[in-house]
Amino acid sequence: MEEPAVIYRADRAEAAEVAKEYRAAVRGAVIEVLPVEVAQGIQWSKSYYPAVTDVGPLKELTVANLSRVPARIRDIIFKDERAVTEFERGDGLVPAVRRQGEERASLFSPAELAAIFDLQIAPAELQVSSRKGYWNSWRQVITFGLAHEIMHKILPMSITELKAFTLELLMSGDSANSIKNAWSAIEHRHRMAGLDPPLAPPLAFKRLFKAVASIKGTPGRLQFPIGAHHLRRFLSLVGLSRLELRSVLSTSLGTVGCCRVEEVANMQVCDLLWALDAAYHDSLIGGLAIRIYRRKQDTGRFGLYIRIPAGELVEWLRRYVAAMCLRTSNDCTKRANPGARCPVCDPVFPRTVVGRTGEAHNCVGPLKPMSRQQVSGAVKTAIALLGVDARHYSGISMRRGGITAAVQAGVSEPILYLQSGHGTATAGRRYVDPIDPRILYTTGRAILGAGPL
Repeated sequence: MEEPAVIYRADRAEAAEVAKEYRAAVRGAVIEVLPVEVAQGIQWSKSYYPAVTDVGPLKELTVANLSRVPARIRDIIFKDERAVTEFERGDGLVPAVRRQGEERASLFSPAELAAIFDLQIAPAELQVSSRKGYWNSWRQVITFGLAHEIMHKILPMSITELKAFTLELLMSGDSANSIKNAWSAIEHRHRMAGLDPPLAPPLAFKRLFKAVASIKGTPGRLQFPIGAHHLRRFLSLVGLSRLELRSVLSTSLGTVGCCRVEEVANMQVCDLLWALDAAYHDSLIGGLAIRIYRRKQDTGRFGLYIRIPAGELVEWLRRYVAAMCLRTSNDCTKRANPGARCPVCDPVFPRTVVGRTGEAHNCVGPLKPMSRQQVSGAVKTAIALLGVDARHYSGISMRRGGITAAVQAGVSEPILYLQSGHGTATAGRRYVDPIDPRILYTTGRAILGAGPL
């Protein structure tokens, strides 16, 4: 098809106005195609490209060529995978499964077992956060299909429809990364349906995205890593309040452990394995291993322990845990189920800085952990204590800083990845298991600026 007669003007104000008008046109087209009683209840997302927030009521409609979509494909189009499944909720424990109304378990048919698998296990291919992101993008695809009355062409989707959808995202003001996420969501839906995605050929995704990025790509916001020099200054601070101490320790521990924000928030007192490797060698006395709960790369739940070498950081942490009266419960479940979150032990970094020293001293249940936002805020608080402008630091500064410091210190990738958790899904790297555990402390010592053992 030849290019339609259009006018192009590189004017920022006019482009913004046209984007606003185009978003309104998309919403108007969707409203026009829907029955009045459905259209009246439509709510829209706040994303640049409008998306119908609740697409569930649309599944049984016949508008926009939905009547031409086979029942199986329609189910996949409207399947919402965001919820945590019952098998995921078990956190390593496969739940009891029996038919409703039966007192004793009976044999399921292969078809029934496959259906349960598809509903309860298959979604775990992606983390819940990834599933939520993909669903947000996929709702934009559904909106695109409704607006253009081509619901029969979004699954499977041809390269023509993909290009059209992409241009609408660009014209509405979406970023290159948002478009990349939308393409990934489209690929995921095609895999769910057993279909080839529009960018299935080798390098097709990379090549087409290169074109989009060259048009819309923008430099990322300047963010500095936490460096070894920061850590040394953190550990020289005196007269800290409890809030400041929690900020310094969570930032330091997250950096040495090359942790993500949520991994710091999820740390529990029963995850702190003091002197775990001391029985191997005297030089490891005073060191610390920390069990990381559900690290993103550890999809096989094999378990990843980061190592913190003996020194000031470990002693600061030991005194902090004691001062906050944080406790490991006698009913701790880590021994029986080490890959799961313990429901009874305290977090290392509680949401409030009182810990168990105030009214919470006799609290029966565990204290609430810091939120992800609090951990990111703690990084800024810690950096500000050094008299540094904290605007260019955030939660990602910990992981970025730890890995950067280790690479600069010459730590080899296989050893670094044991600390950072990268690459555990690669078969060859599962065999990187040094016999001498002193090697496991190389990353931590390098990040802290210490010499070899």
